[in-house]
Formats: sequence, C-alpha cells, structure tokens
Amino acid sequence: MVELRCDPSTVASTEQGQVTVPEGSRTRAFTVNTKPVSRETPLTITASHQNVQKKVTLSVQQPTIKTFTFSPSSIPFSDVARGTIILTGPAPSNTSISLLGVNQDGDPDGVAERVAKFPATVAVPSNATRVTFEATTRGEGASISARRVRIKASYLEGTIVTEVTVEGLPT
Repeated sequence: MVELRCDPSTVASTEQGQVTVPEGSRTRAFTVNTKPVSRETPLTITASHQNVQKKVTLSVQQPTIKTFTFSPSSIPFSDVARGTIILTGPAPSNTSISLLGVNQDGDPDGVAERVAKFPATVAVPSNATRVTFEATTRGEGASISARRVRIKASYLEGTIVTEVTVEGLPT
C-alpha cells in the first residue's frame, strides 16, 4: 500500500489517499484533482511506502483567456451583441475580467465606448470556464455609416482583443 499526499491540500487532492501497486509491477497510475488558483502555485505530491518517500513538484496554472468573441459579429445600430469569454480552466473565486475599448489609428479617444456600451468588468463565477455579457450599440459621436469596435479583455497579465462591427450608424 502506497500513501499519497498533496501539499498544499488547498490546491489539490488525490482521488484515493492510498493505492496498491500490483504484484510484479513497479508503477501505479493515480489521479490528482486540482482546484482553481489565481496565480501559478507549486504543488508537491508525496508517495510513501515502508519509510521511503518520493516527491515530485508540479505547477498548477491559473486560467487565462482562451477566446473572446461576439455573436453576432456584425450588428445593426441600436441592437445587442453577446460577448463570450472562455477561460483555459476553472476560475478561482472573486475573478473579474476588465473590458476596455481600443482605439483604432486616427480615432479620437473614447470612440469605441461612444459606439458600443459594454461593462467595464465582468464577474466570472467560481469554477466557471465561460462568461457572457451584452454589448449594446449606440451612435454617440459616430460620423460614419459603419464602424468596427475593438474591445480588449484583460485578466491577470493576459489580454485578448476582439471586434464587433456596428452597421447603420446615423451620420
């Protein structure tokens, strides 16, 4: 019987606290279940048998933004697009993603926010891998009939930019 332990136990645990290595075998697979973390966290797994310990250290990674899209990607003026952000893994508690309009070359400051209204932050429920929000188009300060609006999503040190096209803006 081999005893298994994860340290810190707040980051991961084994499905079984003990495993049996079949007679004549030198190995036995086992599963380690990790919990969401807000930063890269070292994890030490210890296997003990008859006063012999073997340790291995792994890194549990925090999730990052995998994709950021709008559906539909092109919408009429005064309509709504649904933004979807997908993370690479489950979100830890108290996770929020910042959203910010990105000016294109030659744009005056804040034009993205005048063409589309979206939240400044999006809260991600604990353990969720996806979050959605709405962006409403509006025509404040727009002087062309269609405009691509670029929005940047930021979480920890990662950012991703996507765009939605607003059509039929009043001129």
